Amino acid sequence: MPSTRLFLIGLCLLVGTLAGQPVALAEPALLGATPLDQGQWGAWGALGAPDIEGGARFGLSSVGDVGARLRLSGGTGATMGGFGVGVAALGRLRVARIADWDVALVAEPGLFTHSSAQHWAPLVKAKADKATNLFAFDLGVPALQASTWLTPSLLLAVGLAAPLRIYVLPGATLEVPIVLQVGTEAKVSGHWSALAAGEVGANFYGPGAGAAAGDWSWRLRLGLAWR
Repeated sequence: MPSTRLFLIGLCLLVGTLAGQPVALAEPALLGATPLDQGQWGAWGALGAPDIEGGARFGLSSVGDVGARLRLSGGTGATMGGFGVGVAALGRLRVARIADWDVALVAEPGLFTHSSAQHWAPLVKAKADKATNLFAFDLGVPALQASTWLTPSLLLAVGLAAPLRIYVLPGATLEVPIVLQVGTEAKVSGHWSALAAGEVGANFYGPGAGAAAGDWSWRLRLGLAWR
């Protein structure tokens, strides 16, 4: 349709314009929208609920870096229970600088599995009476993140993500979370920083595992980083 073509052309022009804007130098960080410098790397570990995680990033250029993350989870959605593992590749592309804020697109494609998930929302709605193993693909739809240094040693990061997750077990099911992310990174000494972050959102499910459903999700974590 002509209107669809015009929308896609306009979107491409907007992204191209943002990507072509000069970006002022800002302190690189593991959280937020400012990528690590070319050749620089950093790693972090964090404890929280419903999971713990560790990961690393490596700078490719002044506007982009890549990395990987491992999460061990003790719950799904907003419910504790069972045990899960998630692995993801990380990609971050800074596209603009607005006032003192850097803005970036962040992609996290990966795999997710969780055992003993009787409390998973579609199963609850379908009144499942036994635990089920889940397996899903995160497609890595880019999230929008922005960050700014409130002080020379304290970073504030906010983000909005609407990733797509496709479950292949126990049945073909599409999950669409809409997640608000807030995090801070505070320099402690030398190469060390302290991290604190949280997420809250709504998860919507398509037909599968008996019925369509939705639930809330949340995540809190505290950690240390080196870069």
